[in-house]
Amino acid sequence: MLEVKTRIESNFPRVKRRARDGQVRSLGHAAATVRLVAKRSIRVRKKASQPGQPPHTRGRRRLKNAILYAVNRQLQKAIVGPSFRLIGLAGAEMERGGRWREETFQARPFMVPALEKTKPRLVRHWAGALVP
Repeated sequence: MLEVKTRIESNFPRVKRRARDGQVRSLGHAAATVRLVAKRSIRVRKKASQPGQPPHTRGRRRLKNAILYAVNRQLQKAIVGPSFRLIGLAGAEMERGGRWREETFQARPFMVPALEKTKPRLVRHWAGALVP
């Protein structure tokens, strides 16, 4: 006669916690990637960029240095973009176009193209998210 004993343990809370932590970590990596691509798209030049192309910055690199990212662990969301605290409305105006010192200028997007460029690579950040 064959006797078999089995024991089943449920580690669902642990698996759920690890999945959430991996999600947040991967989200941070993805946001950092988008930030890096956006920063690299902004070139240091004396002349303004052409409409539709990423903006140029002068020697102080304020726009480049103002691009930040943050991850909210509870909501599992990330935000990437130029900090209002550092450069005011300039980043949003460059992205969408607008008025600056009584002049109207066309959009010089840099955040949306950065996201579009990194979309194919973002999936890789979640590969192995459950592995410690």
